[in-house]
Amino acid sequence: MATTSVLAFDRRLSSSNGLFYGVKWEEREQATGRPLPVLEKSVRGVIDHYLKASQASLTKVEANIESPNLQTVDYCTLGMDEDTLLVKFNIQLAGAIKPCACNDPEVENRVLKMVESFGKKGFKELCRRYVINLANGRFLWRNRLGAEKIFVTIDVDGNSYTFDALSISTRDFEIENEQNRADIDKISDRMSEVLSGECSHVNLAIRAWVKKFPGLEVFPSQELVTDNSSGKGKKSKFLFAAEAEGVKAAALHPQKITNAIHTIDNWYKDANTPISVNSYGAVTSQGKAYRMPRTDDFYTLFDKAVNDKDGLAALDENQQKYVMAMLVRGGVFGEGGE
Repeated sequence: MATTSVLAFDRRLSSSNGLFYGVKWEEREQATGRPLPVLEKSVRGVIDHYLKASQASLTKVEANIESPNLQTVDYCTLGMDEDTLLVKFNIQLAGAIKPCACNDPEVENRVLKMVESFGKKGFKELCRRYVINLANGRFLWRNRLGAEKIFVTIDVDGNSYTFDALSISTRDFEIENEQNRADIDKISDRMSEVLSGECSHVNLAIRAWVKKFPGLEVFPSQELVTDNSSGKGKKSKFLFAAEAEGVKAAALHPQKITNAIHTIDNWYKDANTPISVNSYGAVTSQGKAYRMPRTDDFYTLFDKAVNDKDGLAALDENQQKYVMAMLVRGGVFGEGGE
C-alpha cells in the first residue's frame, strides 16, 4: 500500500505573540511592565565586507571608506530605569492526533491505530520535552545571552509553577532538581491527556523574567523583508511589534516560540544537541540537514510504519517518538506533485 496522495495534519500546539515589557527585577511579580516600543535609528557604518583576491588592495579599501555604509534599522531596548525583560504569551494544545485531510480511509485507520498504540505514555515523553523547553527559556533565543537570572512561570488549570531557567540545560532533557521534575511531570501529564484524546485542550500562560542591565538592547523577532531593492540609508532591518494594552510592543513571532518548543529531536544519528522537529532535520543557521532522505527522514519512517503489518512497532522507540512529534507539529505529508 502506497502512502496516500492527500494527507495533512493540523498543528496541535499554538502560541500567541510573545509581548515584551520592561520592569524592575525587585518589582517583577507585582508590576505589569511598560510595553517596549520598537524604535528606529540611522547609523553611519564602514564597508568591511570580504574582498575577492582581485579587489584586495589598500586603494580599494580606502575608496570604500570614502563611501560610508549608511543604514536605517529598528531596535529595542530596556529603559534606563528597567533592568528586566518580561516576555508574556499563551499556549494552547488542542485535539487528539488524527488527519485533517486524507483521501484513503485505510491510511487514516492505520494512522489512528499508530496513535492509539503510542498511547498516553508515549505522548507524555513528548510533552515533558515541550515543558522543559518552556522551563529553560529556550523560546527567549538571543535574549538568554548575558542574562544574570531568568525565571519562568507556567500557569495551567489554576496552578502556577516557577522555574529557574538557567539551572535547566538546553542541551539535553535530564532534570536533576526533584521539585522541577515533579512540576514538569504534572504539566506534561495534563498535556498528554489532550494528545491521547482524554480531553479536548489545555491552556498555558507563560511569563519569563530576564534580568539584564538597564538600557541594554533586547531582541524581538525580525520581520522578513521581501523588497530587495538597495539604496544608501534605506531601512534594512524591521522588528516585529504587536498590540499590547492599546500600544505597539516589541514581540516574538508565534512561529519562533513554537519552533523553540518543538526543539526536542535528539533522536537523529550522532546527535549531540536537540534540533527542531522537521521532515529532514534541517537547521537553517548551519545550512545542514541531519536526517538522510530515504534513510531516517520523516517520510521514510512514516511510510514504513503505515505500510508494515506491525504499524508503529515496525520502528524503534526513538523513531516512534520522532514520527509522532512530527504529527503533533502538523503539516502536509501526502505524495503530491513536485
